[in-house]
Amino acid sequence: MTNDLSALRERFPAILRARAEVTQTAAGAYEAHVDVLLPQHQIILNREGADAGSALRAAVEAARREIRALARRERELAARYGIRRAA
Repeated sequence: MTNDLSALRERFPAILRARAEVTQTAAGAYEAHVDVLLPQHQIILNREGADAGSALRAAVEAARREIRALARRERELAARYGIRRAA
């Protein structure tokens, strides 16, 4: 679990905090909860998967997309904190 979050923090140095939790639902699926804190912004995501790893990967990928979208909307934030818009 920490590898996915570490990669996200490495990719986006503006991240102040990133937390994740994976729980199993009553139906047997897994749900990942990811909370990312950036300067003046917070991103909270939930994603489901057949296993804990796939749920976490889906949530981290969704966080990555949200951070990129935030960088497109707020160019000053991207420039100040080194959020690369491409890739």
